[in-house]
Amino acid sequence: MSVTNTTVGIVGGGPAGLMLSHLLSLAGIDSVVVDHRTRLEIENTVRAGILEAGSVRLLTDTGVSDRVHRDGIAHAGISLRFGGENHRIDFKHLVGESSWLYPQTDVFIDLADARDRDGGDVRFGVSGTRVLEVTSDRPRICYTDVQVLAEVLERAVQHQEPGALDEYGPRALARVWKAQHFSYWMTSMLHALPDATDFDLRRQLGELESVASSVAGSTYLAEAYTGWPSR
Repeated sequence: MSVTNTTVGIVGGGPAGLMLSHLLSLAGIDSVVVDHRTRLEIENTVRAGILEAGSVRLLTDTGVSDRVHRDGIAHAGISLRFGGENHRIDFKHLVGESSWLYPQTDVFIDLADARDRDGGDVRFGVSGTRVLEVTSDRPRICYTDVQVLAEVLERAVQHQEPGALDEYGPRALARVWKAQHFSYWMTSMLHALPDATDFDLRRQLGELESVASSVAGSTYLAEAYTGWPSR
């Protein structure tokens, strides 16, 4: 059995795992990424194609690739259509940001190419992965928000901060539940359920009117759609 010594092991070679490896590399922390899927399998997995503004900046500002600016399409707003009219929600005007139409398959390709370019240790098609001795002082293999995870790993590894890793869960989950609420809110506001009553439909219309006619309501939608500011 061959043994590779590394500081951080990352299980999962999709966009999140590769971005984490990239950020750790910039911080001078070595890592190994493993995934049971082949690179071709991941490239051919169809995923959503809308990126938040912060995700685009992360790709470009950290040196992964600027291809998103060449091949992607800036999505500066949406229109809510009800009452026979379109009601524009202008992201750029409201929050100064756009979301981007750019397939996550291309995000993966950009990241995989960047890790190849930078000599990253990424191993696709690895089977039988296990986590061993994870509670010991020297776990033998340990294969979101990725920026938060990279930050707390850097603090734990480089600065030996006790408890830094404990911050990841609460900080990441706070954003996860905000996103969950936004997804539920948009779905319930834009889609009528089969058993919806007249009251339900009128309440739904009232909510749409409130969002479209209110700067605060429109701003919340725009901020959530383009990505909440990091705090």
